[in-house]
Amino acid sequence: MRVCLDGFDYETARRLVFLGRVIPVMENLGVTFQYDTTNADVILVCNKNIFKYRKSSLPKAIRPVHIHVIDKPSTIASNKNRVRMCRDCDLVIWQCNWLRKKYRVLMDYKAKREVVIHNAASIATPEQPMKMDCKYNVIMLATWSVDGEPRPRKRLHEMVEVAWEYVHEQGDVCFWIVGENTGIKRQHDRIRALGKLSFAEVVPVLSACDAMLNLTWFDNCPNAVIEALALGIPVVCNNEAGTVELVRQDAGIIVNIDKPVTSYQHGRAAPKFDKRPVMDALIKVLSGWPEFERPDLRIDYAAQKYKEALEGLIHGTP
Repeated sequence: MRVCLDGFDYETARRLVFLGRVIPVMENLGVTFQYDTTNADVILVCNKNIFKYRKSSLPKAIRPVHIHVIDKPSTIASNKNRVRMCRDCDLVIWQCNWLRKKYRVLMDYKAKREVVIHNAASIATPEQPMKMDCKYNVIMLATWSVDGEPRPRKRLHEMVEVAWEYVHEQGDVCFWIVGENTGIKRQHDRIRALGKLSFAEVVPVLSACDAMLNLTWFDNCPNAVIEALALGIPVVCNNEAGTVELVRQDAGIIVNIDKPVTSYQHGRAAPKFDKRPVMDALIKVLSGWPEFERPDLRIDYAAQKYKEALEGLIHGTP
C-alpha cells in the first residue's frame, strides 16, 4: 500500500506527534509513504491543508483520508471548513471519540466513513529509571508555548496547590514538574521543577514515578497521559474532554472538578476548588495501585489500526 502525505515533507511529518510515531512502525508493516500523488493508493490530509482547493486536482483512484488533529473546536469559519473536509473525504480518522461527538453536536457534520484511533506511545521501560530520593513520586505536566505564546491548558497552579498541601499532610513524597513552570509561587523542597525535557528524557522520569497528576482545563487526546498509561503509571485526573476516555477504572481515578466559566489566565489567581477529593485519590493510588497493562496505547497497536483502516478503504471493507 502506497500512502501519500499531503502537504508534508519527510522531516516535518516525522516531527509531528500524531505522525512521527506511527509512520516508522507502519513502514515496518509494509506501508510505503511518499510525498507526491504519483501512483499513490491513499492520500492523508489534515485540517491544516487547504483540502477544498486541492481535491479537484487529485487523481480519482486516490482515496483521501482526513486525519483529525485539531486541539478543539475553534472559530465558526474554521469549524465549517473542517466539517467540509469530513464530508468530502472518504475516511475520517479521529484522535478521540469526545471530539467526534463534539463536532456532531456543534456542527452536525457528516462523514462517509470514520474511525477513532487514539495517539499512541512508542516507549519502552528504560534500563535505568531516574534515581529518586523519595519513597513516592508523582509527575505533573506544566504548560507549554507555541512561538513564544504560552498555552495554559494544564491547571498547573492548582496542581501545585494540591502538592503543597499533600507534602505537608503526607509522608515521604515528591512532586516533579515537567515543562514550563513560570509564575509558580509555592516553593517546597519536595515540589521540584525539572524544566523542559525532550521525549527521551521524560521516559526515565515517568518510569521512576508512582503516579501522574493531570489537572487540565482542556485535553483532546493528551499524549502525556497516554505515555504514562502505556508505561503502567496510574493517573489522577479531572473529568475533562478526551482524558476521560483514556483513564479507565483500572488505570487511575477521575475526580469531578467543576470547571469555571472563565479559565485561568496570566496574572489571575487560580480559582478556588476543593482539593480534598484530588488528595484522597492520590492517597489511594500511592497506597498500592494494582499493576495494569494498556497495549491499546502502544504504537504497534495504533499502527496496525491505521493500516487496517486504510486497507479497508481500498478494498471496500468496513
